[in-house]
Amino acid sequence: MTIDITNRKSARLTASIRLVLSRYYAQARRMPWMTTGCIVLPAMAEILNDYAPPLVIARLLGRFARNESLTAADLLPYVLAFAALWIAGQVCWRVAVILITRVEIYGLQALYIEAMDELLAKDLAFFQNNYAGSLTKRALGYARRFEDVFDVVVFQIAPTVIPLVFVAVVLWSYSPWLI
Repeated sequence: MTIDITNRKSARLTASIRLVLSRYYAQARRMPWMTTGCIVLPAMAEILNDYAPPLVIARLLGRFARNESLTAADLLPYVLAFAALWIAGQVCWRVAVILITRVEIYGLQALYIEAMDELLAKDLAFFQNNYAGSLTKRALGYARRFEDVFDVVVFQIAPTVIPLVFVAVVLWSYSPWLI
């Protein structure tokens, strides 16, 4: 008996999580270009700030390893490339944050309205069995969690996974065994 109740609760929890994630995904799909920018730009910023500058340094160290004598004019392109990569990465971050803010604001607004519409569609007995204050708190929490989920995707998952493609391509160019 207890196992059956636990299984039903687990199934309900799984179904509710799927429903919430599908609605969050639908909100992200409402603005496909902005959402794509929110995912790609932080990854590009990570590549430009963390992965590309060591390649510039590696090329410079390669010239030192070949015992080439470098003048200040020879070093200038490396310094400029290093600075340009850093600035481009920072610009990507700034634009990404603007897009992320926009997507989250519109998503929160739409999800809150959606949650309130769901509440208003309930009958009187539903409100007699549930405290209205806790219902609105849950509706706000439902919409608010969209921001948390979206932030995890754009700040943690995408900037970690997408640069792996860049790293794989760069390492493959040196040796397939490095991947």
